[in-house]
Amino acid sequence: MPQSDQDKLPKCINQSLEYLSTHPFSIIGLADREKFHTGLLAYTLQKLADCAPELFKELLEKLWNQEKFSPMDDVKVLVEQKSVDLIINDNLNTLFFAEIKLKTTLRKNQFESYQKELPQAEGVVLSLFSNGSIDKNCSSFPSVISSFFNERTSAQFLIGSSDEIILIRMWVNYLKHLWRTANWLEELKDKSVPERDEFVERLEKLKLKGIFEWVRYNAILNKLNVESCSKSPKFEKKPYIFNSHGNSGIDCQIQHKFPYGLQWQAGALKLFAIDPNFISNQESKARDKFLMTLKKNIVKNFRIVVIAL
Repeated sequence: MPQSDQDKLPKCINQSLEYLSTHPFSIIGLADREKFHTGLLAYTLQKLADCAPELFKELLEKLWNQEKFSPMDDVKVLVEQKSVDLIINDNLNTLFFAEIKLKTTLRKNQFESYQKELPQAEGVVLSLFSNGSIDKNCSSFPSVISSFFNERTSAQFLIGSSDEIILIRMWVNYLKHLWRTANWLEELKDKSVPERDEFVERLEKLKLKGIFEWVRYNAILNKLNVESCSKSPKFEKKPYIFNSHGNSGIDCQIQHKFPYGLQWQAGALKLFAIDPNFISNQESKARDKFLMTLKKNIVKNFRIVVIAL
């Protein structure tokens, strides 16, 4: 039986995936590196500040989602300063900072700690996605940059054959197709992905499978947060997305004598239970007995890994 158009990946997404797979950044294995994109963003901003101050100011306002910034005299864009991914100084005063998140989320209170350390600076989380799922201060840098350089005036900046301009142009084109793919996924929410297995395999080759997982985590998180507003089940704490060893996951914990719940990370769904009276890695017969009861009553035929925390 032939596939309908709904069962196939959209033509534009196929084209973007093909473009990404043959792009030099993908071939040399840098496309999924947050530090790589941080460096290129800093390089682009510094080049604009030096050569096109008005464009620099305009892009700054779009990335930081502000209406108007004052002109700056001596701009220096720096990376990896005081544990912050990117800062922008004017006459040695730090006026802006950004944390770049391509496939992961913020650590607990990470953004707040930067705000305390740099109280005079405007901060932003620059993410792949635009729905604020990472942080309320979130802005999508692939969307902003690709659309910014698509405008007639700023597009003129990318005309040229110097090494600097060629590099920035390559990056902008990469972000355009990355954003198109991510935005399509985000709009799908929890709907089924056409040709899912092939799609995920292609993302794996691009080392961008985390994009797919991140969207799915958010779709599930939204539903869990709706459930957490009802009387049952009673969540120990609001379901959230966590980051462990560079991999994101989703955690849902229910109130009980032994708080229990589910964790989903790297394709594995885990049932866990916690004994508040025991230190991690110690034995707890009562907790283990409760876990076995959960396994019997809840897991049944599902392939879920059972862990004790």
